[in-house]
Amino acid sequence: LASQYSKLSGTLDWYCYDHWSQLLDLDIHQLQHQSKHKVQIRSDSLGFLNKLECLNKPIIMLTNAHRSGVAMKMQLTGLSPYFDKIISSHDYQIAKEDLQFWQTIQQELKLDFTRCLFIDDSEKILKVAQQAGVAHLRGIKAPDSEKPAQTMQDFQVLNLFNELFD
Repeated sequence: LASQYSKLSGTLDWYCYDHWSQLLDLDIHQLQHQSKHKVQIRSDSLGFLNKLECLNKPIIMLTNAHRSGVAMKMQLTGLSPYFDKIISSHDYQIAKEDLQFWQTIQQELKLDFTRCLFIDDSEKILKVAQQAGVAHLRGIKAPDSEKPAQTMQDFQVLNLFNELFD
């Protein structure tokens, strides 16, 4: 299993429930529901999303998460109305770690990346977004409330989203 992890890290299959379900002969879609009690909204998310909405900023979620995981989290949190668009890398069959993902997003959504803010918990993904021309990039210091905070070498990290408005 460890060799599969290292071999697939950063690829779409790494994030794909269908791939792991087939490989492990387990229903990963069903198993995700056993840990749904761990899904929670970050304490400052609603305030941040409301502030962006008041500023009339388009809010787009870009995620590597499988669509069934995204659907479950949106159902549990009720956050989907805050987003103008929710895009899973599975929609394009390209992981966010791939520059082609960013080129596709830019073309399809007609985004001016020099005016975009992208926040992510992966320094590797932030670097690819930077290569694609996204001008405003931030990491998340503690993306998982059950794990220790992380540091990033090349990007500022946020404790709270509201730090962007200070």
